Amino acid sequence: MKEGELAIHTIASASYGILKDLKHDRGLSEAADNYQAMFFYLVRDFRRGMLPAHMTSDLSLMAEIEHIADQLSSITADSKLSDMKVTISPDLEGSIGRKVIEQQIFLSTPTETATKHFH
Repeated sequence: MKEGELAIHTIASASYGILKDLKHDRGLSEAADNYQAMFFYLVRDFRRGMLPAHMTSDLSLMAEIEHIADQLSSITADSKLSDMKVTISPDLEGSIGRKVIEQQIFLSTPTETATKHFH
């Protein structure tokens, strides 16, 4: 990785950490926001018939998406993201935080981390 690319990644990672901390200080959750966006757009696009072909061609994936959509029946093709509110437990948020840190370490040191994990 070139020095410039590493510097950009380092600044982006630090910025993300600041954003996450600000949300936490305000009683908000970055992890819950991510889940909210992921499930909302998945279900809304499913209802709109706008999922990409690589997803719609996988029958087992579509069965799972339909199951999720059935559970989130309040999300319609016309819903807005702000119509949905997501909360998660502190335990789940903590485990998500640990996974993000692991990913950041992997991205920061790809050669030695990849070697450690894949050899």
